Amino acid sequence: MMHALWFVVMFLSTLDLQDKTVYEWVKNVDDGIPKEPAIRKPRESTIQVNKVNKAKQFLQDLPKLPSHYCRSTSKKSYLEPIFTTFSELFKVYVDDCKQENKPFLRRKAFRSLFDDMSLAIHRPKKDKCDICSGFEVGNISEEEYNLHIARKINARNEKIRDKLRAETDGSVKVVSLDLQSLLLCPLLTASSMYYKTKLGCHNYTIFDLVTKEAMNYFWHEGIGDLNGSTFASCLADYILGLDPNIRELIIFSDGCTYQNRNTILSMKDCGAVPLDISSTGTAVNGTTYTNEAEYTCNEGFEKASGNTKIACLASGQWDVASLLWRSIVFRIRCYVLV
Repeated sequence: MMHALWFVVMFLSTLDLQDKTVYEWVKNVDDGIPKEPAIRKPRESTIQVNKVNKAKQFLQDLPKLPSHYCRSTSKKSYLEPIFTTFSELFKVYVDDCKQENKPFLRRKAFRSLFDDMSLAIHRPKKDKCDICSGFEVGNISEEEYNLHIARKINARNEKIRDKLRAETDGSVKVVSLDLQSLLLCPLLTASSMYYKTKLGCHNYTIFDLVTKEAMNYFWHEGIGDLNGSTFASCLADYILGLDPNIRELIIFSDGCTYQNRNTILSMKDCGAVPLDISSTGTAVNGTTYTNEAEYTCNEGFEKASGNTKIACLASGQWDVASLLWRSIVFRIRCYVLV
């Protein structure tokens, strides 16, 4: 008996095993062959799943906008322009979780989920045409690219010539057209209003390149949409209000189809407009330099609304915001469509 006990102690000591381990092995032996242990599938942490679901719900509830300039090429959705940095967004997410007494993801995991949902903070300020982008990656030949650049230079020179002509000839007027990126009303920074549905508003600008006078047509999505008839009505109203001495109107615009390149907006065939529009100019695809309305009027509105703390933008407060921009160098007449 003592010898058997001595052999057991020697066996356990040699293999550095505990006696309980050997007992479990012997207990599970069937006909001298140990049973294979059942393979357990790893279970995902319930807490982690709840964190991810909460983060997804938080991001889905935030109001989003498409890119104003890159709708055809960008699949991203851009958060309402309340957040300026990702850190600010993450802080609001953490505060929201703490308020509901729920666990939250770490910054790295939250950023990964944010990217997977194709979201972004900043909207692109400028678009880039397919030719320029293709040339950068080597998909467009240098000959085709040089032709594109030549067309861009010709368009710029044509605009300069027409502007100089309008400065010396009182019967000629040169204007540029642009639709400002979507404005949201009310414009609020209170965290309790992040998830509220806001009214989309549109500002269509006609800018005189010589007198620096801007005509702004403003409406919200409840009374008008973005089709050719809406923009034709605005442009016709502007033309009907021109000085009778104006006999030639030269229009520069971008290549947006529903705004400018459509049959409805062809004012030559519109008998209600007693004016001979003898020439129109359109920006080369991918360039926005021809449209001064974008770089003057629109930036003026954005600057005014960005520097002004407004608790709630009512139906006319975008007009008030424009008046608060004291560094304005052009005159604004704003018409609200009703």
